[in-house]
Amino acid sequence: MKTINRQGLKRRESRHIKELGEVVYKHVKVNAKDYLILSIIFIIGVMIGVVIINNSDENSKTELNGYINSFVNTIKNEGLEIDRVQLTKETILKNLKLLILIWIAGTTIIGIPIIYLITIYKGVSIGYTVSAIMLTLGNWKGFLFSISALFLQNIIIIPIILMLNVSSLKLYRVLIKKDRTVSIKHELIRHTALCVVLIIPIILAAIISGFVSSNLILYFAKAY
Repeated sequence: MKTINRQGLKRRESRHIKELGEVVYKHVKVNAKDYLILSIIFIIGVMIGVVIINNSDENSKTELNGYINSFVNTIKNEGLEIDRVQLTKETILKNLKLLILIWIAGTTIIGIPIIYLITIYKGVSIGYTVSAIMLTLGNWKGFLFSISALFLQNIIIIPIILMLNVSSLKLYRVLIKKDRTVSIKHELIRHTALCVVLIIPIILAAIISGFVSSNLILYFAKAY
């Protein structure tokens, strides 16, 4: 009986996952143009971040190298205690503030430029950070350190930001009456519901940042 129940549970879970995948696929397909535009803007932001580092004056590069080397040496020689619970809480709070900002921007016509600014700013911050680390630690070691520090949580956060921004643009079109097939109330509820649902992966990304990425940072810093 227990075996049958487990098999039934697994089938239901598999069906739910498949249905969720279909919903996400349909959403991306319907809004492919917006995803493409925002992805290009994000990539442009990354490139800008790289250009900023490469064109910084020597004093700025020296200060940046000193800061990163000091951080790495503190981990290697003195040890660094990380309050993972506090780090997780701070990351959740920061990401929730971003989510609320996107929600507000999506519900007002004048807030739409904020959507593009958030997208490009996220790209700039990642491009700048990765370039700064690689400039200081070298290409290979800097790349590994950047992966440990940024990759795991951002592989969740970046799609969330893109999804929220696309949802905001969709709501914006309804607000300015370009799309009359959907009511403003319906679209506002949909946009709000999406924001609420995405709190779960936002919390997951924060937990990964606090308990997984922090350990990887310590490991690669000590191995450097």
